[in-house]
This record gives sequence, structure tokens and C-alpha cells, in this order.
Amino acid sequence: MTISKNNIPYLIIIAIALFAFLPFFVICQFVHPINDDFVYATEGIKNGWLYEVWYSYFNWSSRYLGTLLSSLNPLIHTSFYNAIYLYKVSALVIVFLFFAIIIFSFLLLFRKHLTPLQSLSFVSLFAILYISFVPSSSQLFYWFSASVCYTIPSAFVVLFFALARYRNSLCLLS
Repeated sequence: MTISKNNIPYLIIIAIALFAFLPFFVICQFVHPINDDFVYATEGIKNGWLYEVWYSYFNWSSRYLGTLLSSLNPLIHTSFYNAIYLYKVSALVIVFLFFAIIIFSFLLLFRKHLTPLQSLSFVSLFAILYISFVPSSSQLFYWFSASVCYTIPSAFVVLFFALARYRNSLCLLS
């Protein structure tokens, strides 16, 4: 495969982004439950997770998705030692889902205007800027309660708009 001189800046941006994102995946092995994770877990164990979803929705947060995802806290459903391992895996899944959804959405949004390489470099810049301006990247990815209430729904909103735009462009063609 030959690399065009025009593509070198895009490849450099993508390579820098890969090196910038790698630590977020590596840090997942050091994640442990904090703050609300223990509160949700003890309440979920004491009252049952389904009741806690209902109670949290009607008395605390009024969020469908965030409340439901919070009930998937590994501390509720497994023994403590298994929960720590699953907590680390869930952080890895959250980091991966965030990047995968954002990348897929940008590729879908700009498929008619940019080449896939240009779209990938653009989404790499966007992700770097997004993470740079987040007040706390640890809360973005590694605090289970915050990441399932804010990070995952935010990524799905981006995906929703990309799919809506894609559907709209299909309707305009027919």
C-alpha cells in the first residue's frame, strides 16, 4: 500500500490520537469503586435493584437510561472480588464504547463530504479536544455512576443525531 503525500497529515493526526487515547485504556486496570458506587450497591442489595431503579427514577434523578444503567453496577450483582474485576472491565467497555460510538457517528455524518481517512482524523481531533476540556476525565470514564449517567447517554445522543441525519439524507434521495 502506498501512502500519498496528501494523506500524511491525516495519518499523523490519527497516530497522535492513538497515543493520546492509549492511556485511557491502560488506566482501566487500576479502577476501583468510589463514592456513589457503594451507595447504589448497598441500596440495591438491601432493597433489590429493581426497586432502586424505580426509587431513583421517581425520587432522585428522573432519567430513564442513566437510572437503568446504574442498576448494572457490578457491586450489586456479584461477590466483592468478582465485582472489582467486573468494575475494571466495565470501565474498559465504557471507554471503548465512547470512542467507538463517536468514531462511527462522525464517519456516518461526514461520509459524503470527507474521505474515511479525513473523517477519522477529524474525529480524532474532536475526541482529543473533548477530553481536554472535560473537567475530570476520571469522572468521564472511571466513575461508574457518573459514566453511565453522563458519558454513555452523551455518546448515544451524538449517535442519534448522526443516524437521524443519515436517515434524513436517505429520505431526500428517494
